[in-house]
Amino acid sequence: MSVVKRSREELMSIEEVKKIVKNEKKSKSDRFVELYVLGLSVSEISVVMDCVYSFVWGRIEKVYGNEMRKKEGGNEDSWRNKFIEEWKNGKSVGEISSMFNKNYSYVWVCIDKYRKEEEKINK
Repeated sequence: MSVVKRSREELMSIEEVKKIVKNEKKSKSDRFVELYVLGLSVSEISVVMDCVYSFVWGRIEKVYGNEMRKKEGGNEDSWRNKFIEEWKNGKSVGEISSMFNKNYSYVWVCIDKYRKEEEKINK
């Protein structure tokens, strides 16, 4: 599963997105949720609404909680396995980070933990 990154211009060309972003009658939090329901990722919402990712995440998480975590990525082991698979296929940590739209440090820690486990097994 790779994350498709759309530019602000691409997202703002979607009529429904434009309506939601420009609707000043609703709070930002309500607009975040509407965009999320529309199918935009937290990252895309932060771009179109010109807000910090963590602010958007926090507001949407209050509404969706665990459901959101599953939609945005599942559990930690499933991400770790995806990262390791791509790393074994020759991708760098930076490429994997971009591919899955995950923090570089998070990907690096998962890969590093795997490398250390492999070293112990191979000794």
